[in-house]
Amino acid sequence: MKLMRIATSISLMATFSLTSAPLIAGPIMVGDAIKLDFSSAGDGDGGSLLDWNQTDNGVSNIDAGTVKRHGDGAIIDGVSISFAGAGKGGGYNNDSASNGWNGQAADPYLIGAANDIFFGPGALTTTFNGLNPSLTYSVRVYSLIGDNQSFEDIFSVTLAGALEQSLTNSRADRWGSATLEAGGTVFSEVRLNGLNAIDVTVAGSTSTYYPLNAIVVEAVVPTPTILALFGIGLAGLGWSRRKNA
Repeated sequence: MKLMRIATSISLMATFSLTSAPLIAGPIMVGDAIKLDFSSAGDGDGGSLLDWNQTDNGVSNIDAGTVKRHGDGAIIDGVSISFAGAGKGGGYNNDSASNGWNGQAADPYLIGAANDIFFGPGALTTTFNGLNPSLTYSVRVYSLIGDNQSFEDIFSVTLAGALEQSLTNSRADRWGSATLEAGGTVFSEVRLNGLNAIDVTVAGSTSTYYPLNAIVVEAVVPTPTILALFGIGLAGLGWSRRKNA
């Protein structure tokens, strides 16, 4: 009887390991991307959401142990996504018109099903926690809607409260751009600090409401310039430790 129970247990474990998403041991690696969709409006708009992280109405945090990796849907160990700001009280819209963005066909990540919009009011800060501090990151902010009044929205990326990059851009300009890069909503070579986190804040400047479709954070290899800055920082840390020893 004991042997049968052990065999059954082994069989169940094998079945679980084959059917569940593999856990990524260790930190996020180069090439890993985290895709966040701000609407669960549906797959009917085209494409699969299986490797997307989604937040429901009211903007709920996504706990560590559940954050998916782009491509295979595997769980990224130690990474979580949290939200703050008055924007958490916003709403959703199944915006089929967003599928008309000129750059979607060339974009490496966005699909129709992730193109519905979340909207303010008030700034919304999205924090990606538990990232690998030895890498840099590309942050793609999808804020797409055609607007003849050319309302402007503010996009910023901060590291533990210290502003990394910021820009103000009009909705009409982004809507007509062939790529997010041309539309100005791609932040490159974003570095982390001691909190191993990236804060992405979106707010309206001339309107209380702003559109937000998705955010994608991708880990990339640091450039020689960034590596040199890392070296300076590490050298300074070592000097400080020796001074205080």
